[in-house]
Amino acid sequence: MRELILGMLMQQKMTVYEMRLQIQSRYRDFCTDSLGSIQAAVKRLLDENKVTVYEYVEKSVNKKRYSITDEGRKTFYEWAKSPIIITDVKNTEFGKLLFLGMLPTEQRLIAIDETLNWLKEELDSVGVVKVEADIVCNNEAQQTFENWKEDNDYFDDVVDKVEDISLYKQMTVQYGIELIKFNIAWFERLKKINTKIYEGNLR
Repeated sequence: MRELILGMLMQQKMTVYEMRLQIQSRYRDFCTDSLGSIQAAVKRLLDENKVTVYEYVEKSVNKKRYSITDEGRKTFYEWAKSPIIITDVKNTEFGKLLFLGMLPTEQRLIAIDETLNWLKEELDSVGVVKVEADIVCNNEAQQTFENWKEDNDYFDDVVDKVEDISLYKQMTVQYGIELIKFNIAWFERLKKINTKIYEGNLR
């Protein structure tokens, strides 16, 4: 989560509340949107001198806006340029697949069907996100560039990368879509295999 926060701060100075909203709308598949987790990550980044905080009052409300430091930028770039280890995810749900053979054949089919239904709902949901992301990225690119122009010193590292940043946001959503499609095809094959076993047991 800390690296994700640094990435957001590379593009925009933010409050914790704004970080949470962005995680909820764009990054919920990458990390938790728990306010406590975000606050703990920000506190650690502050302790490590990777972010700084500016306190101000807006409409009689005390607010804190966070910015990335040079040390934070160094940490972010070291993380971003390292290999993308896609399989570095601990998902206990895979344990169900590992032990699915222990269930009666008919119950396996039910579990596979429910998995397929869930995947198809996810595909529909991500499809909507992609349409929204395309619109948001196009609008966001111009808006972001305008923000950066007002603070060249802070955004110097990324001020010329608006289009590239938008492209990779869109490609990340596309990756999610393709991954779900792969899983649907894979579980469809598993369903065919299990159906043959089930029909053979009926004979």
